[in-house]
Amino acid sequence: MWLYPHGDPAREIFVTMVHFTLGIGAVPTQSMLPGVLPLFAVTVQVPLIVQFMMVPDTSHHTLAGVGVMGLALMRVTERRFHDFTA
Repeated sequence: MWLYPHGDPAREIFVTMVHFTLGIGAVPTQSMLPGVLPLFAVTVQVPLIVQFMMVPDTSHHTLAGVGVMGLALMRVTERRFHDFTA
């Protein structure tokens, strides 16, 4: 991730919010076909989660954990959208 802002916490949080908001915003439109949202969310968010896990800092590991929980939450929300709209 060559565009990742190393060493600037404010920009790291901004990049995190943009990535996770992008995935959450895709839930209503991509929940019609099961499996599309997890594929999209994983390709968008896993590189950021891995980047956070590589930094030897507790706050970055916490952000990585929040990212994993966000992936799980998106999967549950996608299931509910699919079950009620399909």
